[in-house]
Amino acid sequence: MSQCPYCEGLNGNVKKTGMMKIVHEKYKSTKKILHPAISEFRASFQNALEHNKELELLLAKAQEILNPLRILTLFRDILDEDCPLFGMLPRVSRPEDLILSRIVVPPVCIRPSVVSDLKAGSNEDDVTMKLTEIIFLNDVIRKHRSGGAKIQMIIEDWDFLQLQCALYINSETTGIPLSMQPKKATRGFVQRLKGKQGRFRGNLSGKRVDFSGRTVISPDPNLRIDQVAVPIHVAKILTYPEKVTRANIHFMRKLVENGATQHPGANFIVQQNTKIKKFLKYGNRQLIAKDLRIGDTVERHMIDGDVVLFNRQPSLHKLSIMCHFAVVKPHRTFRFNECVCTPYNADFDGDEMNLHLPQTEEAKAEALTLMGVKSNLVTPRNGEPLIAAIQDFITGAYLLTQKDVFLDRGHMTQLCAAMLAGKDGDMKINLPPPAIFRPVKLWTGKQVFSVLLKSHREAASVKMNLRVKGKQYSSGEDMCKNDSFVVIHNSELMCGALDKAVLGSGSKNNVFYVLYRDFGEQFAADAMWKVARICPFFLSNRGFSIGIGDVTPGLGLLKAKDELLNCGYKKCDEFIQDFKESRLQTQPGCSEEETLEAVILGELSVIRDHAGKACLRELHKSNSPLTMAVCGSKGSFINISQMIACVGQQALSGKRTPDGFESRSLPHFRKFAKFPGAKGFVKNSFYSGLTPTEFFFHTMAGREGLVDTAVKTAETGYMQRRLVKSLEDLSIQYDMTVRNSVGDIVQFVYGGDSLDPASMEGKDRPVDFDRILAHVQSFVPDHESCVLSAVEIKDQTNSILNQEKFQACSEEYKKGLRKFTNKLSDKVANLHSRYGLSFVKEKMNTEMKAMRLGFAVEWVSRCTSLQLRRFFDICHEKFMKAKIEPAVDEYFLDVFSHITLGVPRIKEIINASRSISTPIISAGLVNESDPDIARVIKGRLEKTTLGEVTEYVEEVFAPENCFLFIKLDLNRIRLLKLEVNTETIIFSICTAPKLKVKRQHIHSLSRSTICIYPQENNKSSLHFVMQTLKKSLPNVVIKGMKGVARAIIHVDEEKSQAGQEKYKLLVEGNDLRGVIATVGKSCEAWVELRNRSSGLSLEC
Repeated sequence: MSQCPYCEGLNGNVKKTGMMKIVHEKYKSTKKILHPAISEFRASFQNALEHNKELELLLAKAQEILNPLRILTLFRDILDEDCPLFGMLPRVSRPEDLILSRIVVPPVCIRPSVVSDLKAGSNEDDVTMKLTEIIFLNDVIRKHRSGGAKIQMIIEDWDFLQLQCALYINSETTGIPLSMQPKKATRGFVQRLKGKQGRFRGNLSGKRVDFSGRTVISPDPNLRIDQVAVPIHVAKILTYPEKVTRANIHFMRKLVENGATQHPGANFIVQQNTKIKKFLKYGNRQLIAKDLRIGDTVERHMIDGDVVLFNRQPSLHKLSIMCHFAVVKPHRTFRFNECVCTPYNADFDGDEMNLHLPQTEEAKAEALTLMGVKSNLVTPRNGEPLIAAIQDFITGAYLLTQKDVFLDRGHMTQLCAAMLAGKDGDMKINLPPPAIFRPVKLWTGKQVFSVLLKSHREAASVKMNLRVKGKQYSSGEDMCKNDSFVVIHNSELMCGALDKAVLGSGSKNNVFYVLYRDFGEQFAADAMWKVARICPFFLSNRGFSIGIGDVTPGLGLLKAKDELLNCGYKKCDEFIQDFKESRLQTQPGCSEEETLEAVILGELSVIRDHAGKACLRELHKSNSPLTMAVCGSKGSFINISQMIACVGQQALSGKRTPDGFESRSLPHFRKFAKFPGAKGFVKNSFYSGLTPTEFFFHTMAGREGLVDTAVKTAETGYMQRRLVKSLEDLSIQYDMTVRNSVGDIVQFVYGGDSLDPASMEGKDRPVDFDRILAHVQSFVPDHESCVLSAVEIKDQTNSILNQEKFQACSEEYKKGLRKFTNKLSDKVANLHSRYGLSFVKEKMNTEMKAMRLGFAVEWVSRCTSLQLRRFFDICHEKFMKAKIEPAVDEYFLDVFSHITLGVPRIKEIINASRSISTPIISAGLVNESDPDIARVIKGRLEKTTLGEVTEYVEEVFAPENCFLFIKLDLNRIRLLKLEVNTETIIFSICTAPKLKVKRQHIHSLSRSTICIYPQENNKSSLHFVMQTLKKSLPNVVIKGMKGVARAIIHVDEEKSQAGQEKYKLLVEGNDLRGVIATVGKSCEAWVELRNRSSGLSLEC
């Protein structure tokens, strides 16, 4: 608005200039017809212009400086009706409130004086000193005004006062002239509030607290997973205020008598009437205990069973702080079960952890319910178990459940007795019948695990069923030659060796996960504790260690390694020779040098993998590193290969070691050396020892990993903080929408299906139907019920799903249930038809039922009406439990420390970067089968310059004129399927920016020749114009899009069929709109980053 609607005054541009100066360009105008206010302003200077003509130039640049007093006057003139335009309510605030006319003086506790030990007096706070300066400047201005000082001096004092007021609030104000900058750094109010050390983040959201302890952690498998061992020294310092009641008065008196030095004791007592706090280290404790009354408060020591919070920093997700039960033990470290290491990301190499003791019953109840270890066995990210067996537990279970493990009665009872501890110490265990009776009774290791699953006071109600593939599964399920298909039927381990896939975290086919979902958290926790007790006991008796003999290669392994190296080196030499003789076929989008590096790196990288497989073949199965790699408890075949056979290729940023010296990686090699040993390949193993150059290459790769980890930790920490701050106020409302704190809708339905990720039993569904059916069949008696036919299963399914209670389930979920029961009915039908039963496809009448053939067929296909109804009841119950609840905060994050190559991409997405590092557009073709058409479309997309299709560009100097002669390479144009000719190239030259060549100066002599006649201009000579034009012409884009660097024809393996390949284009660039609009393409195009499908945020 250029004119005030009330006073019709002229409004110009308002700008911020200099230090806290605001300028109003009221009299600046480029219009021919001036505003009357501008004309009047210029007329007022008419007399001055007559005496000084130089003022005329300055008059056009005249500006009005808006000082705070002028702005305060303007703000006061704003009407109440216009205040809503500023987002203000007149009854609450007005615009003049934005100008400070008074400064708030904080109380002395905010700006305390510190008595100095070195000199007399005290050191005043920065705020106090700044207030002193402001008061002094006010007195100076008052004296100058009353004394008639120059106006320039008063303005300078005013500006300095304004600066001091700004520094009082924000001491990091920018744009201060050197002459006015403060001599020493101070802390204003902004600095005291903002940042990690500020009041909010440093003293309110996160602060130092009482009733907490910190010390080194160590493992203790004898503790339950929800227990933590606390040193007596800590337990005597951390106290809990317990009220004296009739039920505990005798116990409290005993604690008071023990006092502060003897555990369990008490440190203080607070009498209810007098509120006097007495320290129990001194005084007559017997008399104090005798005077103890109901209602008094005893601050007792921490004792067994107290609820504590256990935390390890950095707290990257909510499972980094959980609730445990304290167990007071001797020694000086916190101890807990190793199964709980994963959520804390803890190890025992010197890590320290924090312990907090809640001080009220309400806090204890909340901690136990919301943060209890047993309540957080699964991660909220995707519902996978996070607390499970690790390392030695997995190794022990794997060795115990091998086929060749047999135990006599003594060893069997010893292992079973190892389970009995704590509340189960007096529980009776029934030994199963021995697997071998003659010549001596022997039990298998698998039977020990079966006893573990059944050793529960409610064992009759626990009948677990599980069928899952192990890590080393090959084929044949029950008859797997590696014994790696685990079958647990009614809590009995029938076959399979237990490994990480069955006992470890990260899998929903985990034994503990099945117990947790089907029988509750207590059963899962008890089973985990028993595994943690049995496996170390078994290993300590059996023996399990690693020595130099375990990493000593045999003759067969050394021979296999030599063959691998000779074969690999020979292929690399062939590649290098082909490169030297220019016979190496280049890969799409790569030069010969890049192709050579890619094929050599690919060849050398597989040598280590093959060496690992050779170790698996040659090493004895009792080899300790091999055992750990096979069962998944620690390490991999690559680690074994590096220790025993070959360290392998050392890569830097995914490439072979670059040339750090002149045309070579190290000065020990010849120039331009490309053989494996000169570019980072380590053929020795850690056992045989590395040569000096190999050792250097290995340290290079190790240093890259360390630096990369350090950088990623800082980046991901800040990234997570930004994500959490943006998501922390999101919650599920009672209308099941996801909203923020001000009610804005973020999602209409949480996750699109309103299901809680922590309650999802399957990878993509809330219930694992197969396991639920097996669970029901083992629990629900079926001996007297009639087996359902295929048609009856379908009929009952439709009947049950049409019931009212299933209306709350989603249609997709009910569709999945129908699909599962149809599959079940088809299985029953096929089984009956195989044995010649003719009544499969229609309902069976009474006579047909009487004519049933084969009790065995019925038993295999057994599914009764009662079991089917129970199956649907459980599925309904689990689905309703899986639905997200209102008022739940949903900002679950994974632990970021495992992210590697994905961090830069996540950073680009969060920052909404306009230019991403490697933008790849994966675009489908209309005709996917024709490679020639793919090349044509590639030519339309890929940026092609004139220099790429030109044989040469020559300067021709003739007597009458001079010109540039361009010779086109028609053969190359034809091979590249480019749709260009001399006319299109001439048009591209004429329209190219900065060339400024006109059409009449370009002539086409033939299909392959073009002449350009440059013209001399006033600024440059003809020779200079020709040289500039000759240098610029090869860079002229004659075909394709400028935003597309290159396009590669890629075989689409997903769509390709036998004998017929399907093609698509991988386009490197970020012009998604142009790619989609290209003729000959399908409209479907999506952007992906290398192997990750993702969108360029600002284009999609």
